[in-house]
Amino acid sequence: MFPRAAKTGGAMAKQTGWRFCQKCHGLFFGPNVAQSHCPGGGTHDASGSGKYLMHLDEVGESSPSQDGWRFCHKCAGLFFTGQPTVRRTCPAGGSHDPSQSGPYVMEFGEDGPGAQGNWRFCKFCLGLFFSAPGGNGHNIEFQGMCSADGSTIVHDGSETGHYRMLFEPEP
Repeated sequence: MFPRAAKTGGAMAKQTGWRFCQKCHGLFFGPNVAQSHCPGGGTHDASGSGKYLMHLDEVGESSPSQDGWRFCHKCAGLFFTGQPTVRRTCPAGGSHDPSQSGPYVMEFGEDGPGAQGNWRFCKFCLGLFFSAPGGNGHNIEFQGMCSADGSTIVHDGSETGHYRMLFEPEP
């Protein structure tokens, strides 16, 4: 079962343990890495990854954030559920499965104190991925790998806003 964070003091709860995958450039839940599936083959690779926080809650009307994000227990990745007519392809096969997920929220924005910009969602798999600065669209070095329709292609962030991930605070 996927761990859920508790809401405290009226603020959005934050959950630790999220990591960047070197192979697919996706965001995944690190404690589940042994059960994960990466579009780049095998399990996700967190080597060199920062430690990220996810907001676990619902968005208020005036928030510069977007709800509709869920954890897939099959691949351990984060994906967007806000486009129900688009097939959300999972690298573990079939569609992503949000059945063990709470509601997640992504912040819109760029780099800032304690945050990293250049995160996008892929219009094919609807997974969240990091698009390296200078990426011009269709280059695996900048975009990462997608598992849409069972093939391995490059993520496409052409229909996405700019998201930012918060870093876990240092102990």
